[in-house]
Amino acid sequence: TSRPRWQRFIVYLAGPIFNGILAIAVFTGLFMIGYGVDAVLRDRPVIGVVQPSSPAEAAGLQAGDEILTIDGAPKKDWEDALVAIAIRPDRAIQLRVRRGTEEKDFTVRSTVVAQGAGQIGVSPLVRVGQVVPGAPAERAGLKADDGILTVAGKPVTSFGDIPALLTAQAGGPVAIRLLRGGTPVDVSVTPENGRIGITNK
Repeated sequence: TSRPRWQRFIVYLAGPIFNGILAIAVFTGLFMIGYGVDAVLRDRPVIGVVQPSSPAEAAGLQAGDEILTIDGAPKKDWEDALVAIAIRPDRAIQLRVRRGTEEKDFTVRSTVVAQGAGQIGVSPLVRVGQVVPGAPAERAGLKADDGILTVAGKPVTSFGDIPALLTAQAGGPVAIRLLRGGTPVDVSVTPENGRIGITNK
């Protein structure tokens, strides 16, 4: 406070100015090197898992349902759908979904999770990115873009669930339920060294 007014004014400005410079530098760096975005957020909002005892299960939603609209607004991908649900905590939400060749309407009462966001208890469909040539998955008939609903009867909420579900089986074939073109397909795959030869990219 003993400094001249013009020096104090410069000090006051220094903080906001350098905050702006730091923000520009960080975003420029991210733009130059790139950063990861979960690809599932850009996928169509097809439900892969309906959590037990969740609002979605109570309303009658099923794995394989594709969310078309939420409260009348179209949803083109999972990011749109999840944001629309998150901003509607503890509310009755009107969902229109596509199930097979039919469109159905459901009313789902959302619950409140961390930071006051809404949720209804659904997870995105986990899809196969690539099938390794000659691997057990290819021999069993798995194809790129297949959705994986269950492995050994257990629901798959992320691609990272699959290795643990495979290794939990004591050798021999493993039953996998897929979603292909909106239709459930059951296949049997025998892992080799705990792997079946699929990737999520």
